[in-house]
Amino acid sequence: MMHLKKITLLADQYPTEARYPFNQEILRRTRSLEFRSPVIFFVGENGSGKSTLLEAIAQRCGIHIWKDRERFSYENNPYEDHLYQFIQVEWTDGAVAGSFFSSELFHHFAQSLDEWAVADPMMLRYFGGSP
Repeated sequence: MMHLKKITLLADQYPTEARYPFNQEILRRTRSLEFRSPVIFFVGENGSGKSTLLEAIAQRCGIHIWKDRERFSYENNPYEDHLYQFIQVEWTDGAVAGSFFSSELFHHFAQSLDEWAVADPMMLRYFGGSP
């Protein structure tokens, strides 16, 4: 079975503790995460860093990240997309190709697919479902 075995967060190398995501306590205190199952759930409050960590893991693993291009921030944060540089990954049997969809982006895709299926029910079959 091919899956991620472990990630190590290199907190001692973070470029700052004052800016997001490096100011997240969970990312400063966690040394590593071991994945003992092919399915893992990240659970926590909004803003606790779950999505940020998942996206950084995907980026470190070379997995394509689908992004919502309409999102923007009022404040430029030069550190926001650099967490992946401070993560080491270990695989059980080598890297696995894939895609990363945030839950928000996946929700938008599912809504679009539902709308397409109204016009053409065979659209669901194309994406692995049944009309």
